[in-house]
Amino acid sequence: MTLKEQILNDIKEAMKQKDDFKRDSLRTLNAAFKQIEVDERIELDNER
Repeated sequence: MTLKEQILNDIKEAMKQKDDFKRDSLRTLNAAFKQIEVDERIELDNER
């Protein structure tokens, strides 16, 4: 499981547990990863 997949799974779990702080923190992290991918036109994986 890649780091991105783990973050998405953790977001889902936080939503189920109604943990708003954890959910929002993980969403911010996920958005930062996506922004890097768009800006640099690459796909991040566990090595980058």
